[in-house]
Parts: sequence; structure tokens; C-alpha cells
Amino acid sequence: MKANKISIIVTLLLTIIFLLISVLFTYCLYLEENLPRLKPLIINISIGAFTSSFLAMSISLINYFTLRRHYIAEYVSMVNCFSIIFRPYYNLYLNKAERCPDIEFYYIQKWFDYLLNYFHKPTSELDFFFEKNKITKVMDETTDILYKIYLRSIKITNKKSLYDFGVITMDEFEDAKVVFFDSINNIDGIPTANILTQNFEKICKYCKLTSKRKFEYKDL
Repeated sequence: MKANKISIIVTLLLTIIFLLISVLFTYCLYLEENLPRLKPLIINISIGAFTSSFLAMSISLINYFTLRRHYIAEYVSMVNCFSIIFRPYYNLYLNKAERCPDIEFYYIQKWFDYLLNYFHKPTSELDFFFEKNKITKVMDETTDILYKIYLRSIKITNKKSLYDFGVITMDEFEDAKVVFFDSINNIDGIPTANILTQNFEKICKYCKLTSKRKFEYKDL
């Protein structure tokens, strides 16, 4: 997306420049009086360059919007899939189920592995022309939440390694897990699962999901 964005800007500038040159040379009386033979050549070259730039810009725009649709769809899918694997533990947490260390760390490892494998690609590829609009604000908030969970998962995974090698005690590791779960179940005082679900729905508001699972985006 970034390459297409830069290409659009460059070709747009070239299109404007060569259009202005064509208009200037067409209506410039000085050139007509002093360079009557050179004037048609310059106009033809400028019009040719204008046409080429406009065509290149059109191709870049098509590629940009195609990639934007693709990467936002990937991002939406990534958030939804993480919500699905996050929700079961969150339901247990809400219902104050009896703690089970093995199951708890199973979920931690599952979240960590998923974010490690799928979190970076869709977020790194996204590059919008207008950085501050409704959908980018929601995506930034969602990305920030997932990144916090990812960093905290790394920390607790490191604690598990320290416990496995006997560097810290079982009680210290359990205390670290309690802190971890409290910190991810409520980020900035709001239930994490609720935020992810709400943000997923907000992003999908700008999309029209067809039977062929294609997204049509509005106001991006």
C-alpha cells in the first residue's frame, strides 16, 4: 500500500505539472511569436507525458484500493479470530470458575502464538491517505489493545521459563499469572473482550459483507 500511495502522489504531481505546461504553451503568445516551430512539439510532448502520468496514476489507484480492501479484510479476520480464542477464558473469568494452572497457561500460550504469527502482517501493511478518520481510530485502538496483550504474554511466557528452570518459585509464577490475567481482562478499566467485539462491529459497519465474502468499504 505504501508503494502505491507514493506512486499516486508522484504521478498526480506529474499529471498536474504537464497539464499546466500544455495549457501554458497553448495560450502563450510569446512562444507563438518567437518559437512558432518549437511550440507544437512542446505541447505534444507535454500532452503525451500528461496522458502517461494520468494512466500510471489510475493504475496505482486501482492497486491501492484493491490492496486496502485485502489488508483491511485480513485485519478484520485477525481481530475476529483472536476474539474467538479469547472469549472462552474470558467467560470463565466472568463466571469466577475454579482456577486451573494448566488450562490458564494453555490459553496464554494460545494467545501468544496466535499474535506472534498473525498480528504483525495486516497491521504493518496498512497505510492510509488520511490517517485520522473513524475507521483508523478504531483500528488504532484495537491494535493498541492487541499489542498490550502480546507484550504481556511475552512477559508471562518468560516467567514460565524462569519457573521451569527453577529461577522463581511456583508462588511467584502464580502471582505473576494473577497480575497478567487481571491486566488483560480489563485494559484501561474496560473489559477487553467487550472492546474487541465492539471495535470489530464498528469496523464491519463500514463494510458490506456479500455471500462471496467480499468487503465493500465506505469512508476509509
